[in-house]
Amino acid sequence: MRRKVASGPGSEGDKAGLADPREVQNASEAKEQVRTIFLFVAVFACVIGGAVISSPSRGASKPTNGYAMLREQSDEEVFNNTKRDVARFQRTGELPTFGFSKGKYYTLAGSPCFRNKPCAAKLRGLCGYDAIKATSPPVELLKPGRLSKRSKLSEYAQCFMWYSNKFWTRPTGGNKGVLVPRLGGGIDDKSELVKAMETYEKQNNCKPFQVIPLTLDLNQTDVCHEFFHRNAQWAEHPNSLWFMKATDGSTGRHVFLLQRKDVERITAAGRADCPRNSTVASREVPNLWTIGGRKFDNRVYLLVASMKPLTILFRRGHLRFSLQNYTLDIKPRSLEEFIHFGGESKAERIKQIQAGVPPEEDPELARHVTNPRFGLSFTNDSSEILKPVEMLRGELVKEKGEVEGAAAWEKLQRSVRNAALQAFYSLKDRYADRGYDTRWGFAFIAMDVAYDRDMNAYVPDVNSGP
Repeated sequence: MRRKVASGPGSEGDKAGLADPREVQNASEAKEQVRTIFLFVAVFACVIGGAVISSPSRGASKPTNGYAMLREQSDEEVFNNTKRDVARFQRTGELPTFGFSKGKYYTLAGSPCFRNKPCAAKLRGLCGYDAIKATSPPVELLKPGRLSKRSKLSEYAQCFMWYSNKFWTRPTGGNKGVLVPRLGGGIDDKSELVKAMETYEKQNNCKPFQVIPLTLDLNQTDVCHEFFHRNAQWAEHPNSLWFMKATDGSTGRHVFLLQRKDVERITAAGRADCPRNSTVASREVPNLWTIGGRKFDNRVYLLVASMKPLTILFRRGHLRFSLQNYTLDIKPRSLEEFIHFGGESKAERIKQIQAGVPPEEDPELARHVTNPRFGLSFTNDSSEILKPVEMLRGELVKEKGEVEGAAAWEKLQRSVRNAALQAFYSLKDRYADRGYDTRWGFAFIAMDVAYDRDMNAYVPDVNSGP
């Protein structure tokens, strides 16, 4: 399945994407002298050039479109071209773009790749990229210019950009180029997001759980004990739904569903062991907005192009739908199933999944988890589960009428930007004080956003990559 997720500056979406950081409630960071810019632009628009990136498939094919004869520019040519690009930017405001250059791509995992020391697993396994002492990206990326203008950019090159954690580009660096590291390691940890939001809310006197759903870190003994013995303080109804998540889980495959009555049953049976290692409990978004009786979320993207000054590029992304009719009722799980959830290493959980029925083939879990791999277990038509964000505007007009629907759409757009911005602000200290990496690095972040029926946005998950 190939999906475009890029558009260049100057499109109609650019102006609509602008957001003022002052919209963030109680955010003291808005007083800092930073540039926070929200635009609908492609990945790498500021330094490397806008890119058309599709979700790659395993074993991406290498290019056969004539780039093999690309002439390498001399250092002097690169320098002169750079001066012209900068002068054009000063004159017209057009962002300069620069090509990739050769570099030490065999250090993509932080240490050199050798035949007896594998690294860069995704680049090797998904893209077919030879990471053993590699010094150059796919040759077609060496040509300067905006990548979004290249209709024949190979899937091999797209896959390389999707999974690389650093690049070398050529603003003034000639053949060796300037290293541009990709930041973001560690923010996928769900317990880290909970801690970061707690700190942010206290610092800015924010009401808790306005940006993320009510989420508890069960690795903390006191919180875990409250969850099992006083669950009703957070869950009003016996069928209130909790998502038990592995803190390092991904793609919805490490989720266990419980209702409040299940939590109470576990406690009554004396199986409420605390702490629960590597587990968070997250409440379903209250008054969740569904469309056509189906749950959905909005996968949005943030490109942090610069930390100093802080420059954030925002993209509305797309909608991800469940194919199952939504309900809070779930089939009771056995105590044994719950006892075996949590505390294992990720490798052990993967072995358990491989030994049994894959989670994405469970209709009940697929009802509540919107990751596309769940929907694609029940259909071969990706258009049934992936839909454009603009669909929401029409649904709101259909539900509320022209005037109220338009007002709700505007509120939704402000809400999702504010939620994404606040979620990032809570995490941005994780990127600070890293010397060269902070100065020259970038971060590409994907966030999953759910909406309640009042068009308030919530961020259940943050991902360090797309």
